[in-house]
Amino acid sequence: MPIVLVHVGVLTGVVLLAHHPVAFLALFLLFLGFTQAYERHQSPLIIREALLVAFFLAGLAVLGGLQSWWLQPIVPGLEPLALFFGALGLTAITDNAALTYLGSQIPGIGEASRYMLVAGAVAGGGLTVIANAPNPAGVALLRRGFEDESIGAGGLLLGALLPTAIAAAALLLLPGAGSRKRPARGSGTIPHPASLPHHRAPFALTSLALSSKVPYAGTPTASGSTP
Repeated sequence: MPIVLVHVGVLTGVVLLAHHPVAFLALFLLFLGFTQAYERHQSPLIIREALLVAFFLAGLAVLGGLQSWWLQPIVPGLEPLALFFGALGLTAITDNAALTYLGSQIPGIGEASRYMLVAGAVAGGGLTVIANAPNPAGVALLRRGFEDESIGAGGLLLGALLPTAIAAAALLLLPGAGSRKRPARGSGTIPHPASLPHHRAPFALTSLALSSKVPYAGTPTASGSTP
């Protein structure tokens, strides 16, 4: 029980200190020392897989903002349905966090296109191991249940086709899909991802910004004023 309480406490600290790198690193190093000191009472840490995800997200935060020069001429010209299936397919060979974050770098795309981009990225998140950042961690946890402790890419793709089709149909066809009630006047604005420091890694913001009608901070409203 004390081991569980320490893990829960560290998770809580990680959330609270997410925007304070020095304090976060101190807590992380303390946790590594704790797991080494009491390793026989807990499962081994999956450090390698976690670092792969961390380096990927760090690279996305640093380099993602530089990609608008080639995305801007392409994405606004796509129909929303084409954008949905394009995002669904590209997710399998890239990552859905990458797609949604890159989409947030494109100003002026319509509400329907924003929804379709996020919906396609979400629907395709299980097609491959790299389609979603937490997938490698799931593979590390489940690989012992498979022959040779490996998961075949072809088998995973075939097994994911039906759930992906169901998710895609739900996101496209269910009543109210893609529609949101406009927030009340004065409910605030969403800061533009480009205005955030790199260490804040705005991936949670990305999905919210793409699927919400709340204007970005600094974006002119219909009346011509800037919120």
